[in-house]
Amino acid sequence: MYPSPLVDFGYDISDYTAIDPLYRTMADFDRLVSEAKKRNIQVIMDFVPNQDLAEACGSRTQTFNSQLTANDDVAASATV
Repeated sequence: MYPSPLVDFGYDISDYTAIDPLYRTMADFDRLVSEAKKRNIQVIMDFVPNQDLAEACGSRTQTFNSQLTANDDVAASATV
């Protein structure tokens, strides 16, 4: 629902206070919420603050799975 350049599948939100034109306008969204409320329906927005796949993986060329494997290796070698 938020504007995004879609580099990270929509998690790279460019403006948390706006509605992506693909989903029309903020007025349309406000109307959706208002009409839902009249029908006792809650509108839930997915919100993932500070999500940055490049940061999580170390680089865009490193896969997420390899990062998870690296983290498992570190966890396995840690002493408690």
